[in-house]
Amino acid sequence: MSDRREPVLILFARDPDRGPVKTRLAATMGPEAARAAYRAMLAATMARVARGAFARRVVCLTPDGAAANFSAGGDGEWEVISQGEGTLGERLLRAGRWASGMGRGPIVFVGADSPDLPEDRLAAARAIAEDEVYFEPAADGGYCLISTTRIADTLFEGVDWGTERVLEQSIAAAERVGLRAVIGPGWYDVDHEEDLRALHRRIESSDDRALIRLREQLQSITLREVERPNRRLSMSNFTSAPAATVLIADDNPQIVELLEAYLEALPLRTISAADGEAALNAVAAEKPDLLLLDIMMPRCSGFDVCRRLKADPAYQDLPIIVITALNEVTDEERARESGADVFISKPVNKLELLNHIRRLLSHKLAAE
Repeated sequence: MSDRREPVLILFARDPDRGPVKTRLAATMGPEAARAAYRAMLAATMARVARGAFARRVVCLTPDGAAANFSAGGDGEWEVISQGEGTLGERLLRAGRWASGMGRGPIVFVGADSPDLPEDRLAAARAIAEDEVYFEPAADGGYCLISTTRIADTLFEGVDWGTERVLEQSIAAAERVGLRAVIGPGWYDVDHEEDLRALHRRIESSDDRALIRLREQLQSITLREVERPNRRLSMSNFTSAPAATVLIADDNPQIVELLEAYLEALPLRTISAADGEAALNAVAAEKPDLLLLDIMMPRCSGFDVCRRLKADPAYQDLPIIVITALNEVTDEERARESGADVFISKPVNKLELLNHIRRLLSHKLAAE
């Protein structure tokens, strides 16, 4: 290989024709619809990541033995290997050791659950320094991409896979082996039916050929809800009139975009404000049903916004969720003293946020 810094891409995936896939999707959609959705997402992921500058592209498959009969197809040249047995951490370590013999370049792991992952995230993962590890957080507390130049034996140890602490514990494991964690802005994976609906909305107007094809395939899948067997859903049912309006007040456009995407899973209309004074003006003009509020903002802090709203009888009942990089106990105490109903530290866990929103807006969402 001419450039020893060229990265290797490893796509972790299940063979959709061997064993169950997307069991949480299958619980509401039925196993065949879930299998078709996963097959479409896998094909779109392979087509999109193949465009990146990688020395080698590898599909790492489970269950064991699937690699022998799997046809990668699609764009670009792909090798196919088996994940083998063990925990996800053990399988990542095994694949990473295999790839580390190909040179000193970054090893980029991705999954098939984030088919619309922006290409700039892959570029960031390819560009890491030798003492760094890059994580692209996912909404469920894990990550949808990890890139590292060093596969240490303990890099994936101490991680409770499948829990909301995966990212937090993975960062700690990386730091224990001397790697500096670089955290991306975050993206979305597909585990539940509401995630699939959000994916469909995100790619609805895309001109990316792979995503156009994915959209067409998803539209052809009839979705079934096992809890209501007489009702059949298709992608045309995935939009509904907003049940409530949520104001997102944050001076970071990427955070606003991320929160808007998280809320796509609910029938909500979102509006935004880039500073504290704009947030107060938006509350007065739009009469939102809920406020997601950053603390460190220009012109007027989130603490002051809380105090001013709660001092006004017209807005005393407005639910406020503070979402901030501040994470000390005193910060939470100050937020609650100012009138906040909920305090969440960044990076935001999607499930935690949506659960709070469902609770605070239960009277609005119950009719949906």
